[in-house]
Amino acid sequence: MKNVLFYTLLLGLFSFALLSTSCTQEDPDPCADIVCLNGGSCIDGTCDCPPGTSGNICQTVDPCFDVVCENNAICVDGNCECPEGTFGENCEFRTVQYRLDNGESPFELMDDGIPADSLRGKFYGGGLVFYLDATINLGLVAAPDDQTANANWGCYGQEIDGANRTPPGSGAQNTIDILNDCTPNDGIAARLCADLVLNGYDDWYLPSRDELFEMHANLRTFELGNFAGWYWTSTEHDSERAWSQLFDMSGAVEEANKNQGNGRVRAIRAF
Repeated sequence: MKNVLFYTLLLGLFSFALLSTSCTQEDPDPCADIVCLNGGSCIDGTCDCPPGTSGNICQTVDPCFDVVCENNAICVDGNCECPEGTFGENCEFRTVQYRLDNGESPFELMDDGIPADSLRGKFYGGGLVFYLDATINLGLVAAPDDQTANANWGCYGQEIDGANRTPPGSGAQNTIDILNDCTPNDGIAARLCADLVLNGYDDWYLPSRDELFEMHANLRTFELGNFAGWYWTSTEHDSERAWSQLFDMSGAVEEANKNQGNGRVRAIRAF
């Protein structure tokens, strides 16, 4: 009987100790040994990572997370790789040629504050920009290369009615008048320009005296356009001579014999 009482008492004491322990010991903290990096916070033993970070303790940072690249640029290692024609930290700026290539006209760029000098020699409308007059909305481009280095002006001894115009924009009508009145006209300077189909355009013509002067001033002077030697204009001087210009740095202008067969030809078009 004593043994029974002893064991009963012992069991009671053990149960009391166990109960006391379970009531006083707290559950272990699942985040106690976890350190989340880069602003992460531990929740139920797992790091909750802020945007732009990843990994079991948010240890990996995406360098491109908050980088905004423009104009189809791509972020690589935190820096924008700019496509050709764009520049700036985020490729936010576009070069003049890029803007022209993507549908803007020279006059639209000028309206946006781009100076006319920045458009000089840029490729647009099939050729190299060399003249812009926003007041009358006239722009001129020159073919990138010569059409020939050896051409006659044509119709020596014959005065062409109307082909004596000089201002910018008048060369097209000069060219028409030459071809209407000067026959035969195969191989002459005006015919070479009128027959030209280049870079998707077929409305080229032989420049007037002032148009050729502007071409020299805005292209040759800046070593643009691959010019060399004497070039014909569409402006007639008289029945035997027409105006031509030397495309060296001097830019000398003179009347040349219409049958002088070593005249160069550079076609232009208006837009």
